[in-house]
Amino acid sequence: MKKALAPLFEDDDGKFLFGSRIDIDLSTLHPEQVQIFKLWQVYLENVDPLLKITHSPTLQTRIIDAATNLEAISPALEALMFSIYCVSILTLPEDDCVSFFGKDSKILLAGFQLGCQQALLRSQVLRTSDLDCLTALFFYLVRLRSILF
Repeated sequence: MKKALAPLFEDDDGKFLFGSRIDIDLSTLHPEQVQIFKLWQVYLENVDPLLKITHSPTLQTRIIDAATNLEAISPALEALMFSIYCVSILTLPEDDCVSFFGKDSKILLAGFQLGCQQALLRSQVLRTSDLDCLTALFFYLVRLRSILF
């Protein structure tokens, strides 16, 4: 009798990419509402024209809605928001980060990257076909590329 094979990925999907899932309230890692809108504008001006991967008018409505109640958004949209924060921060000069957010870009990116990783894990990124989640993964990888090269 053949032994049943274990599934390729267990409950710790993505652990090799993002580390372990931690119990943290991701809403605490989001910037303030006005800063979310600023990062969205930076995304529209600096990232979207180059990558053209999102439908910005539709996504803008969803982000505005999500920013008013961060505790109630889906993990996939949350991952997408954190990934947008990351790629947007990458395009800003250091002076702009400090003047608008009051923090160094490296500190901002560390928090946003952690939020993105955890939201991707929670949305089971390796098992999904959700476009928000896969877009978030793409932006996350773009962010990682900037670290490596």
